[in-house]
Amino acid sequence: VLDDKVTLKTDLGGVAVKYVDQGKDTELGLGATFAGVKADYYLDDNNAQDTDISVVELSTEMNGVSIAVANITADASATIAGDGWAGDFEDSSGPYNLESGMDVTAVKLSTSMAGNKVAFTHSEADKDSSSSTDRTFNKLVVTRPLASGATFELTYLSAEEQGVTADTYDKLDLELAVKF
Repeated sequence: VLDDKVTLKTDLGGVAVKYVDQGKDTELGLGATFAGVKADYYLDDNNAQDTDISVVELSTEMNGVSIAVANITADASATIAGDGWAGDFEDSSGPYNLESGMDVTAVKLSTSMAGNKVAFTHSEADKDSSSSTDRTFNKLVVTRPLASGATFELTYLSAEEQGVTADTYDKLDLELAVKF
């Protein structure tokens, strides 16, 4: 069986370029660092009309704080899916369930504080249509290694779906991970 996937990768003047042709769709990725700011662009170009998704992400570090900003744009018939730092959009229900045509803008701040890893992410999903309800997500994750070799993690997620009937979702998750 022949694989109809073609991948081309190169570096053009400091810009990493990746092109993938899979027959039914193509992907283009560009990435470079300018003055300490990493910039990435990704396009998933599908053959079906109005089903493309593109991502622009900028990230840097300032005074020990990592900062990332992403803008994920979906065409009218495309739905953002997958699990990444901007959100867990792989669930078919729940607060991260997005509608087709919804775009996501996200900001993440992370640092180390008193031996803890602390990360805060704010994401907003919206659609330029009155038939859609916008969503807002705030996620705080605190991770602490313990003297025993275990790791403690606190995750707090607050999500709100705006619309005719406002729907809020708050979840606190405490985990203790032990390695054997």
